[in-house]
Amino acid sequence: AAQAAFTEAQLAALPMRGWFKDRITALWDYPKTGVPTVEAGHLFFSRNSGLQRQAPLYVRETLAAPSVLALDPNLLSPDGSLSLTQWMPSPDGHLLAYGISEGGADWRTIGIKTQSFTDGAGTFNFDSFFTSVIM
Repeated sequence: AAQAAFTEAQLAALPMRGWFKDRITALWDYPKTGVPTVEAGHLFFSRNSGLQRQAPLYVRETLAAPSVLALDPNLLSPDGSLSLTQWMPSPDGHLLAYGISEGGADWRTIGIKTQSFTDGAGTFNFDSFFTSVIM
């Protein structure tokens, strides 16, 4: 905490810090969409509206269907300390396995959501070498 306070005080004294912060924020504020995955006709993809800390995960029943929020890591952690490190839908598109990491740690909690994507079927803790596999 003391080191962070010292660093912040030093950075705050820089004369053009505000200008650089505003410029970088403006350059970074654009929508970003992740590479989609298709399972059993369901389209899964991440999308960040611009300045969100984490990109929420969405699903569509078809290309023409509206996007439905499957998982928003920003709601799990408004301060951005939790990140969605991995996700994988089941081959039938009815389950979603996802990994949540805290503070960039190698350890993660693996959760499973059902087709409605509103309830969790369970969570499990694994280290950084775990890869999600759903039958």
